[in-house]
Amino acid sequence: MHEPRARRRGVRRPALGVPCDFTSGTVAFPLLSLPSIVVNVHEISGTSPLCTNGTYQLATRARVTLDGCGPTHDLPCTLPDATYVAPIVVSTPEIQAATAFAGLNGSLITSAELLGFQLFDPTGKLFAAAATTPWTR
Repeated sequence: MHEPRARRRGVRRPALGVPCDFTSGTVAFPLLSLPSIVVNVHEISGTSPLCTNGTYQLATRARVTLDGCGPTHDLPCTLPDATYVAPIVVSTPEIQAATAFAGLNGSLITSAELLGFQLFDPTGKLFAAAATTPWTR
């Protein structure tokens, strides 16, 4: 039996003039591993040494449904849309990282709807972004 393919979104590059750049990248929302997001960015370069040796910030906008809300913890509940920020440490010209929605217990998540993401470079500038038509896992 094979694992279903992850949903992928192309990555939009920001305007010229930012310190870090890349040639290609993807963001995947694996179907079988809530609540992870897989980021792959290739051939990172730039005017700052932090581009290939620093900490990026992945800000993911999502709508999450949990199992175990209410006074008896037996009711599902959908949390308000929120942005979850996770650091991604880079020491090479590539990003190959899997990260989770920070602050959430993955075992309680029954579904998640990815609304978009922004990836900020180590200097704090927008590095890549994508908005999605909401889709649920």
